[in-house]
Amino acid sequence: MEQEHFKRVAEYVAMQCMGCSDSPMILAFKAYEVMKKAVDNNENPYKALNDFLGTDVSEDTLKNL
Repeated sequence: MEQEHFKRVAEYVAMQCMGCSDSPMILAFKAYEVMKKAVDNNENPYKALNDFLGTDVSEDTLKNL
């Protein structure tokens, strides 16, 4: 369940990165990997996602996707 949620969250935020060097789907995959790594390191996956993509989507919004 958590993995599917992270995939949705990563895709949602990556789709907002228009004009980025990678396509949104590639960004979503990379962002998903960053989130999984954050969990493995007992870090906040939502903060890791925002840091990686340079976005500022609220954690509450991301948790409720």
